[in-house]
Amino acid sequence: MAEHDRTYWWANPKEHPLPKLPETDYLTGPYLKEISQSQPHRRDEVIALIQLVNDVREGTVGYRGRGSSEIK
Repeated sequence: MAEHDRTYWWANPKEHPLPKLPETDYLTGPYLKEISQSQPHRRDEVIALIQLVNDVREGTVGYRGRGSSEIK
């Protein structure tokens, strides 16, 4: 995402949809490698986020909707 594209996508998700994540193993993929090199202090955050995304895709966790912190 280019620096000038860092708008608050959640403010208007129709105009600024969340980018689609490619189907790949993020934990060994190029994204994690790049973050590890450019921002090593964020590596654990990235791993946790990637694991959450993968769990949601697999249906092992989910959410009830906007503004809800409940996990099914």
